[in-house]
Amino acid sequence: MIYRLERLQDTNLGAHLRSNTLVAGLCLLLASCQTQPSSIQTERLIGPIPEAATRTFQTQSDRTRIDEYQMPQAQPEQPHITIRLEHLLARPEGSIDEQIWNYELKQAKDCQSPELKRIWSGSEAHHPSTVVLLTCPKMTLSDHGYLRLTKAIASQGTYLVTILLRVPAFESTEQLTHQEAVIFWVRQLKQFKVCNAPIESRTCPQD
Repeated sequence: MIYRLERLQDTNLGAHLRSNTLVAGLCLLLASCQTQPSSIQTERLIGPIPEAATRTFQTQSDRTRIDEYQMPQAQPEQPHITIRLEHLLARPEGSIDEQIWNYELKQAKDCQSPELKRIWSGSEAHHPSTVVLLTCPKMTLSDHGYLRLTKAIASQGTYLVTILLRVPAFESTEQLTHQEAVIFWVRQLKQFKVCNAPIESRTCPQD
């Protein structure tokens, strides 16, 4: 398994966040190609990780690979942002929509009055994918809440990209306060996709 970061051109990340971006490549060597080294194919997750982000956690086993990044908090009123990349190698049970829905409901156990809704569902680069938003106005044992955006992609196992925005506890009617940040990160999630290309290639086939 290979994890690779590649530099991209500068990107405008909106008024609340401006930085260079990186492509996070989470690569899985396909068993069917192991006997042909010259034409080995890799499957990898690609998408924008802000250059300002710091990797704070990484683990890998036979069943999963996880990388977490923290964004610097430029202003006190801005949310604490965590970016989490996961690759679950087990074959998903049921559809990707059912899998991510159940997964997120389990994450909401620490929340008072959680709300889960689907933002998008369909196919990207020939892979079923879905994006959901979990809103937690207040955590059970904390004076904070969060908005959690997760994109799930079904392929060789399941790829998950999670953006966690930690904010002070809020009333459900105050959720619009964070709308700009949510819209921005939904657009960023749209750019994450699974790519299949030769290991030496730095580009992926178009959809």
